[in-house]
Amino acid sequence: MNTIRSATHVYRSLNTTRENYYLSASLVPKQRRERLKKIVNALEKREPIILVSTQVVEAGIDLDFDIAIRDIGPIDSIIQVAGRCNRHALRDPKQSLVYVYDITNDEGSEFGKQIYGSYLIGKTKEVFVETDKELDPLRLSSAYYQKVRMGASDLESAELLEAMHHLDYEKLAKFTLIDDQDSASVYVELNQEAEDIWRRYETILDRFKGLQAKEEFLRIKPSFYDYVVNVPVRDACKLQSTKGFYRIPNSRLQEFYDDVTGFRR
Repeated sequence: MNTIRSATHVYRSLNTTRENYYLSASLVPKQRRERLKKIVNALEKREPIILVSTQVVEAGIDLDFDIAIRDIGPIDSIIQVAGRCNRHALRDPKQSLVYVYDITNDEGSEFGKQIYGSYLIGKTKEVFVETDKELDPLRLSSAYYQKVRMGASDLESAELLEAMHHLDYEKLAKFTLIDDQDSASVYVELNQEAEDIWRRYETILDRFKGLQAKEEFLRIKPSFYDYVVNVPVRDACKLQSTKGFYRIPNSRLQEFYDDVTGFRR
């Protein structure tokens, strides 16, 4: 099996005449929305495209691709991705397949376990082996949750099961992510608009105090968070912290932020 380091690595490795798109939580929300709009428009026009994405597109987004390829994860997460393959039944199901790989790094460590933990990945593998060719989503889910429940012998496992059921990845991080448990908010001065919003934020903090400062901030809050990404603290610490946020000034944008793949880790 060829080593694939990350979604970013996959995107950089593409060599195709198709239009390529990348989505992840490393991009500021405004960029993600704009890019997703282009993707939806291209799919509606039946244009051939390739999307490389993290789990940020798994739930609540109506996309329809010919083929889906993903790394192993919890059964419910895999089913979410499968739901974006031939979603509108426009093609022969035999020609619209979902491929699931167990991808490892150079040392043989599985990426899936780094993201979701060994317990969930182990149960997924057990279900795939035991169900053989039975790939009905309901039966897969039922078998998967039954196995997880059998191992849920204490309160922590029960909380984990609930988080899985609701696809609450933020809560799942509490159980499965070790290195990335602590995150920090980073403001990215991506363009002139972002620079202007940051200056307004600084003015608010300098001119107002207490409740009045909160009220003034609420006026710009939606626009402000259009340029905020959450990253592991160990990466954010490379930046200067000011006025409650780590910040990438426009002058250091190329050093810490890629216009295609987002925050540089």
